Amino acid sequence: MDKIVKYANEMNKVSFRQLTASEYDTLFAIVSQIKDQGARELTLSFDQIKSLIRWDKSQREELFVKTLINMYDKIINLKFNRTSDDGNIISRFVVFSRYSINKEKQTALIAVSADFWQLFNLLFDNFTTFMLDDLVYISTSYGKELFRNIKQFRTQGYLYWSIEIFRQKLMVPDSFSTGKAFQRVFGKRTLKQLQTAIPGFTYKKKTSRKRGNPVIGIEFSWNAEKFNEDYLKRNTSKKDFVQLELLNQTAEKQKSAKKKLSERTIPLTKIGKNDEPLLR
Repeated sequence: MDKIVKYANEMNKVSFRQLTASEYDTLFAIVSQIKDQGARELTLSFDQIKSLIRWDKSQREELFVKTLINMYDKIINLKFNRTSDDGNIISRFVVFSRYSINKEKQTALIAVSADFWQLFNLLFDNFTTFMLDDLVYISTSYGKELFRNIKQFRTQGYLYWSIEIFRQKLMVPDSFSTGKAFQRVFGKRTLKQLQTAIPGFTYKKKTSRKRGNPVIGIEFSWNAEKFNEDYLKRNTSKKDFVQLELLNQTAEKQKSAKKKLSERTIPLTKIGKNDEPLLR
């Protein structure tokens, strides 16, 4: 199945940070298939979705179904805005027009609205594209949202956000101080994953000369892509590394699940003829 995600930059105006990491991956797995199949309605098996998002197979089936349902419940409340070039027409539309899960057949039927479908299947001069594996590799919704926005400017190698835009784009809670916001967004693991998924990725805080040197913005830089296509299609070694890391993550999850199961199991001692008698 195609793992290339491609859509009009207009979609980056909406933040999906309210989704959990698994829900985020599920949404963009569906997005990748909307583009691949060019249809407004498609049916995906549970196994197809699990394969696309590297789902941990040791997890209970109920958890996977819950992820599908929760993703839909959150997305259905999102409204996309579209304004005509002359600013005269303002439209609002939803993502899904229909969403049906069949637990017995283990399938999910997804129908998208006509306006949402156009974000993937019309020709655009300005579009965002990336490999789904890169998105799945990043483990936090903060990291995923930042990755997606940076990919809009993949051929430029530079992006500047004011601190206000930074908070808005990544839906940073108002209760978070600037220091806490940076700790959450750029945790050690997330930063390492971003640097793997986006070669050369770095960030730098921009401060004011006012008292206390408050942070007023943030500069992002990375190795600009030389062509208007996804980096992974031109770099097999990086692609293999990301996929290996994903496999390692899955193996670690399965190992952890088995350990927890063994801890809950009470070992039984076999009584045989070599055992000491209870009474003498």
